[in-house]
Amino acid sequence: MEKSNKVYVVNVKLLNGNWVKYRAVQGSAGVKRLVKYFDEHFVGENKWLFCNVYEKESQQQVANYLNGKNPTRP
Repeated sequence: MEKSNKVYVVNVKLLNGNWVKYRAVQGSAGVKRLVKYFDEHFVGENKWLFCNVYEKESQQQVANYLNGKNPTRP
């Protein structure tokens, strides 16, 4: 993701089947920090599988992270 000042919504799928939603992530740097946070804190039963990133205003999907390793664009 390129550096931006946009606001994003991030939906995270956990191993236990639950979803976690972050509604106001500030910029692409905020998304990167959030993915790092997932790697550090979502472990064991609450391990995260993937997250989808959307622009808050348009709800258009801009990125998908698979277990924090390989960011891909849809």
